[in-house]
Amino acid sequence: PENINIEAPVNGVYTVYVNDYPLTVREGPNDVTVTIYASGVKVWTDTRTLHTENEFMPFAEVEWPSGVVTPL
Repeated sequence: PENINIEAPVNGVYTVYVNDYPLTVREGPNDVTVTIYASGVKVWTDTRTLHTENEFMPFAEVEWPSGVVTPL
């Protein structure tokens, strides 16, 4: 699992993407789950399938400081 944390976020909108880096050993579809927490509270989660290496998929936008998540 990979965790991305922003210790002191500035007000604004953040876009959350997943990138399946090239040269991985996995073949075939790859299910990935993104869970977003705002101030320690889980506000959104979703699982999607990446189909190719180096696929770059937008998952959601997060508005800060409200913590409102808009799925993409």
